[in-house]
Amino acid sequence: MNELPPLNALKAFRSVGQHGSISRAALELCVTPGAISKQIQQLESFLDVSLFVRRHRELALTEKGERYLAAISQAFSEIKFATERVRGSPKSNLLRIRSYTTFSIRWLIPHSTQFLSANPEISLDLTTSQDPVDFSRDNIDCAIRLGRGDWPGVSATRLIDNIILPVCSPAYLINKGIKTPKDLLSCSLLHIKRRPEDWGLWFASCGFPDQPIPRGMVCENSEIAYSAAKEGLGIAIAQYFLVRDDIESGRLVRPLMHTYDCGEYTYYLITPSGAQQRAHSQKFKEWILEHIKGSKDRP
Repeated sequence: MNELPPLNALKAFRSVGQHGSISRAALELCVTPGAISKQIQQLESFLDVSLFVRRHRELALTEKGERYLAAISQAFSEIKFATERVRGSPKSNLLRIRSYTTFSIRWLIPHSTQFLSANPEISLDLTTSQDPVDFSRDNIDCAIRLGRGDWPGVSATRLIDNIILPVCSPAYLINKGIKTPKDLLSCSLLHIKRRPEDWGLWFASCGFPDQPIPRGMVCENSEIAYSAAKEGLGIAIAQYFLVRDDIESGRLVRPLMHTYDCGEYTYYLITPSGAQQRAHSQKFKEWILEHIKGSKDRP
């Protein structure tokens, strides 16, 4: 038996494992779903183990499949970075960062001039996405992610506390008579599609864990929700350090003073683990840790 499984079968397995879908893996690899299924079957036959549990319209990794996916993803990442080092990429001065739209607009872009001034040899390629990061697949050097910092195969560095609180325009508060958290239930609450649990967490921390929350306007991301709040469309649940300037300027106000600390669920800078990390990424890491200290993260 060959010591190594077929490379195409490994690529197919990695893609299916990441997407949880044969059809999405087929789109990513530009082959048919049937070809993907055949490659998965070949790999399982080669390994003599089941990598997936197949249910009706659902594909889930087995325990061995999860371990194998983590291991080969790390290997693909190492191959990618080794190749870049050997080739001497002409874009070696380009630092590719992935972030979120709101974090980019409200913190990263306003502060990036300081990083570029201190590192004139580096150019930034900033993209925004909600998708999970896979350094072996994605053409990026580092990313800012929201989570608990426990992503496998990466180095995660906590950036700032994540304190959430309600905010709205001064005009919206007129004649509302808001004095207690329950008073918000009769208001128009702005919901964030990418952060659907924030209102529930805030109300639970006020002592109402099972309180039905009224459905209101749903916004694609936090930036849209904050803009809607400033226009008087309702009350948004916000991350304090991202709306601090709006609060201090009076564009947004706090209808109630209660806040909720999301604890370990906050923003992290993630980079490839170990020797795969580029020198430019290390410079960016040192810079952002130093400068984000000045961002007041709680009222």
